Amino acid sequence: MRRILLVALCACAVLAFACSSSDGDDGSGTTSDSTATPNPNDTEIARSMLLTISDFPTGWAESTSADENSPLDKCQTETDTPNRASADFAKGSGNTSISQTAAVFPLAEDAQKSIDGYRSRLDCAVKLINDGKLDNKDTSYVDAKVGALSFPALGEQSTALRLTMTAKPKNTTGSIAIFFDVVLVRKGRTAFSLLATDVLSPFNSNDLEAFVRKAAQKLP
Repeated sequence: MRRILLVALCACAVLAFACSSSDGDDGSGTTSDSTATPNPNDTEIARSMLLTISDFPTGWAESTSADENSPLDKCQTETDTPNRASADFAKGSGNTSISQTAAVFPLAEDAQKSIDGYRSRLDCAVKLINDGKLDNKDTSYVDAKVGALSFPALGEQSTALRLTMTAKPKNTTGSIAIFFDVVLVRKGRTAFSLLATDVLSPFNSNDLEAFVRKAAQKLP
C-alpha cells in the first residue's frame, strides 16, 4: 500500500500551493524555489509560517517529500514569487500525512489571484487521472473527483477542497481509496496551503482543523 500511496503523493504534488516547476532543498528541512532571486526578508517570513514538529502530537515525525517528475506536472501554474517554503510530516507508517507550503507574494492581489485560480489546477489533475495518465504497470488510478470541503473561514480569504481517487492494484482484487484534503488561507500578501492525506477514509476533520488553525496563527 505504501508504494501505491507514494505514487499518488508524488503525482499530487501539484496540489502544493504557489508551486513552480523547479524546487531546491536548502538543507534545513524546507524547500524554496531556486529559479529566481528571492527577497531574503520574504523568504524568512515564509519559513516562519511553517508548522514544526512541536505543533504535532506524539506519533508524528518530519518527513522528506519526493521530488519526481509527474504526469500531473502540466497542471502546475508558474508563479512569479520565489518566496515560499514547505514542510512535510507523517504519522505512523506514513499513510497519514501533512504537507504545508507557505508563500509571500509581491502584492495581496497576487496571493488572492493564486487562491482564486487554485480549483482549476485540481480540475486539471482530475481529468488527467481519469484519462489514465497516472497509471503504471502495477496500479491503475481511477474515479478521481474534486469538490468543496466544509471548513471554517479563516484569515482574509480561505478555501477548502477534497480530491479523491481510487487505486486498483493490477495483480490483486480490491481497491484502495485515497483522500487529499487541502485548505488554503490568506492574510494580506502571505498565504499557505495545508494538504492532509489519508487512505481508506478521509483525514480526521478535527485534527485537520486544529493543524490549520495553528498554521493560521503563524500568519504575520
